[in-house]
Amino acid sequence: MTKPVLIIGCSDAKTEASLPAFDLYQGAMFQLIRSNLPKIHDHFEVLVLSAKHGLISSHQVIEAYDQRMPKRSDDLGVSQFVTDHQQAAYNLLQQHAYKGLNLYIVLSNDYLTAFDRLCDTHRFQKLLRSFNATYTSRKHSGIGVLRGRLKKILMTVAGGRSKPTLYRSGLANLDEFIGYSQANASLGASLAYVSDIKNPHLFDYIKQALAEGNRAFLDNGIITEIGRGKFVSTDEVFTRYKMIVSNMPRSESKKLAIVIPDNPFDPAESIEIVRRHKADIKWLASRADVILPVHRAPDISKHAYAMMKQLDFVRGIRVGVPCKESIKTKKHPIPVQLELTDIEALFELKNPKGVSLFAGVHYLALSEVSRGKLFKERELLAQIHGFDMSCDACRTAAVMGNEQSSNRIGSVTLRQVHKEMSISNTISSRDFQMHGLAEEYDEPFIFQSAMNAIDDDVVEFVTQWNSFMDPVWKLDIEDMEEDAAKDYCRELICSFPREIENQLLDKLKNHYWELFYSEELKPTSLDKRAETFTRLFTNGVRKAVQTTLPI
Repeated sequence: MTKPVLIIGCSDAKTEASLPAFDLYQGAMFQLIRSNLPKIHDHFEVLVLSAKHGLISSHQVIEAYDQRMPKRSDDLGVSQFVTDHQQAAYNLLQQHAYKGLNLYIVLSNDYLTAFDRLCDTHRFQKLLRSFNATYTSRKHSGIGVLRGRLKKILMTVAGGRSKPTLYRSGLANLDEFIGYSQANASLGASLAYVSDIKNPHLFDYIKQALAEGNRAFLDNGIITEIGRGKFVSTDEVFTRYKMIVSNMPRSESKKLAIVIPDNPFDPAESIEIVRRHKADIKWLASRADVILPVHRAPDISKHAYAMMKQLDFVRGIRVGVPCKESIKTKKHPIPVQLELTDIEALFELKNPKGVSLFAGVHYLALSEVSRGKLFKERELLAQIHGFDMSCDACRTAAVMGNEQSSNRIGSVTLRQVHKEMSISNTISSRDFQMHGLAEEYDEPFIFQSAMNAIDDDVVEFVTQWNSFMDPVWKLDIEDMEEDAAKDYCRELICSFPREIENQLLDKLKNHYWELFYSEELKPTSLDKRAETFTRLFTNGVRKAVQTTLPI
């Protein structure tokens, strides 16, 4: 069985014998592993970065030695280490690089510098990208933090992983709400478009989802309005949130994720918003799943801590992590995406009682199909730190294009749904249902269509016939001349046994369904798009939805 790969550094403390590397080393990191996960090799493929041997398997038998890794400030020493060991390191890691596996790199700063330099080639970077996701412990302040991170990794892999909640956000139209609801997806909307007072018939779908035990997401709409060049009052946002939450049972409102408004470009203003609405936020935190966005700041840890201090370190707050590259403004886009090291710093924050500052994480503007490894790496980081994870992203625009010409998966599915619904509507129509043998004898346009198909292309007719008729009526004209094959097929249809002629007509009717199709049987855009969203985003459970319409 293939296992995730764990890379750790060697240690000064060693046993005086020739042993497998993992057994030889006796340093703090090795002792931590033995104490917490004695059967480490059942869970990981462990590789060791050795000052003498380079990157080696933990199973490789070596003798005790006394050699230190060059200091990260020793550029010549690190360069020599890379020259001596880069090729062997590549060959070893290549043996364990599988697409579905994660790679964990937990090294002290000197060792991490050496490893980074080992990997500083195009082919090595390509090799690293072949892993499912890579976690690298960076910006750790000492061995204590490094040990803590390693222990979290051990417990995460040994204990299993929880699945994140994926909110399909940005829903603003009836077809989206119906389709995503039927797909049993977690719904997400924005106060800019949907609330108890904006399109309340659409908000009913969120209420239905919550009543059925699903989670839902409601953004504050501020980023949307900034993009429009408009100002949104935070007082108005909190008024709406409080009205919505107060009208729900707590069993439902606790599953509703709401985003506290902030200023993504001004940390001081974000703290002021929290201070000004402290009472509202604490009240909401007791009744809903509250997300506190933490945008870029000169010191992101101090910034997050300052906001939570304003809230008296209230429990139950989920940190909101921006994942979008930038926010568009009228002047120019402004970068907002947080790096993995900043995210990990937020995860490691504690309140004055030594408890995690945040109860979970919500990744803003992130989905399972976000470019590159953006999703996988952030999911892995949340798993390592034991954070309940949710994320939201608008998927509709990404999958849907022009219905007639686009090759996007949504458009391709939409065309298939259009055909299927057209067929279904047609065969359910009165004209189709009422057309029997008596009508066909008066006006034999079904049988005539078959005759015309024989005349046009007898080979294609036989191919189609064999695809929709029962196997017992399979036709074989392989050794016939074209005229003989046509005569044979015409004679077969005309001499079909009377007692099963109804069966023949039913088969031909279904094949030539378009003869009964008319404009009024065309599926509506609402029905087609709703079904398309259902198919694209189902989580394996399709459910019936009570449709609500605007009054």
